[in-house]
Amino acid sequence: MAFVAEAYGWGASGEPTANAAWRRLHAAGQTHPHDPNVPAGALLFYATGDDAGHVALHLGDDQVATNDIAAPGRIDIVPLDQLTHGPWHLTYRGWAPPSFPHGVEGTSRVG
Repeated sequence: MAFVAEAYGWGASGEPTANAAWRRLHAAGQTHPHDPNVPAGALLFYATGDDAGHVALHLGDDQVATNDIAAPGRIDIVPLDQLTHGPWHLTYRGWAPPSFPHGVEGTSRVG
């Protein structure tokens, strides 16, 4: 969540985990579970087998910006299917529009 929040100019997301953000967005009716028609700029949510979850930023043209996929601590642009069919084999939960109601102002390190 930290990376995608920073991509939208926040210093931090204000969410404890990606799964917590998904649950909040889902309760508010803002999620699109398992929807493959993802608009550019949407947050893509993935189950990871632990309580944290994972979020990537959809860039359009089946490309995503995500952290830790190529190397720890690194942000990379990769094909969308790299998250589900690449080394991580994540389970796609769905997408949601960017929403950071608990976002913390500060300096984004992205860009």
